[in-house]
Amino acid sequence: MLTFIQYIYAIIIGIVSGTVGGSIGTSGSNIIIPGLLMSGIATTYKMAAGTTLLTILAPLSIGAVYTYYKAGDIQFDSAIVIMITYTIAATLSAMYVVKYVSDKTLILAYAIYVLLLSVYFFYKYFNYKKEAFR
Repeated sequence: MLTFIQYIYAIIIGIVSGTVGGSIGTSGSNIIIPGLLMSGIATTYKMAAGTTLLTILAPLSIGAVYTYYKAGDIQFDSAIVIMITYTIAATLSAMYVVKYVSDKTLILAYAIYVLLLSVYFFYKYFNYKKEAFR
């Protein structure tokens, strides 16, 4: 059971991750996972990952998706293909990770993932060409 302050942290995590997710098109997991761990709501990386997956399962930006849909900024064919393959891959990888991968290894993998993602976006920023994003 969460303490009162952990409920406050959960509300803050929800607001920040929802704002970032709706603004830049992410699930918010890059905010939710560290937020859960830093606040003490999740005591292990696996608990943070599982909690995050449940968090984003249903409401994964339904309102934001509708807003992008109204603006004509959704490519449905690729979204459906990615949704199906994501579901299969996420299920299989979760089954493997829960049984065989340590929290320590997952923390390292997450750190490498976020680092590589950051490097890519810094590269895109410093080599930005407006016509490339029409």
